[in-house]
Amino acid sequence: MSEVTAAQRSVPSCSFLLRLFLLLLTVMSPAVLAARTCSRNLVADSNACFTGYSREHQNLLSSPQSLCCGLDVEHLRAFCRSYMDAMTCISRLKEECPESKHPQIDRSLTNLHGGRDALDDLCTDDRIIEVYARHQSCFTEAGPSSERCLSRKFNVSIKLLANVNTEPKDKFCSDMRSALTCVQNKVKQMCSSEEAVELAAILVKPMIRDSTNCVYSTVTKPPDAGQNDRPSVDTHSAHDGSQYKGRTTSGAAMTPRTPCRQPLLLLLVLLVIRTMVTMS
Repeated sequence: MSEVTAAQRSVPSCSFLLRLFLLLLTVMSPAVLAARTCSRNLVADSNACFTGYSREHQNLLSSPQSLCCGLDVEHLRAFCRSYMDAMTCISRLKEECPESKHPQIDRSLTNLHGGRDALDDLCTDDRIIEVYARHQSCFTEAGPSSERCLSRKFNVSIKLLANVNTEPKDKFCSDMRSALTCVQNKVKQMCSSEEAVELAAILVKPMIRDSTNCVYSTVTKPPDAGQNDRPSVDTHSAHDGSQYKGRTTSGAAMTPRTPCRQPLLLLLVLLVIRTMVTMS
């Protein structure tokens, strides 16, 4: 058996350097990819995410019916689709950019006028629109009375994300609770359906900005929600390579380790890229 010199023992093996290279590549790839794909004009691109939403928002504002009071279900469906498309677009921008850029993307959320939580409640579950479709005629019948509930409290015609005086907060929230209870009572009289009563709360909140900042004692859970069908967490278990452990080549003479220059060059390139990403 040939004798391995001390100099040869001091040189890292190719397999060790290759494993180190793959480890660094795994850790650094997201940052490198984000730096490569992140838009140079995030403000414009993130605002562009809301082009369709702004159009559908204007359609709802120009509609003769308001959200709580008999709006055509297809208008509601188109509006929610535009909202979900906008939020998907924002999420994609965030995936493409490092976290340091996310505040620039989040500035575009001002397009929602403080109504994101209420719009999430309304639009993220398709079953809510299905429930609304079942009760649309009832909401239309109760519409004039429901609109009076809102206008009496806020002295304005309420359409969608209306900007009303929210100061002092205690009075604003008291008026919101009172208006919501009034609407739900009118809907209950016309519809005789607890499902429609619960839906009324989800429809009223997006009509007034910052309404979700208040606490409500009225039951406002999504109707007919049941158990959410949440996708199971994908738990791919990494292969531990146990089938390769302890494998030896019997009878083969051990060869001395040789320097492995290519992985060293790749490591150097990675370190340079990491430094550039960090500086940017």
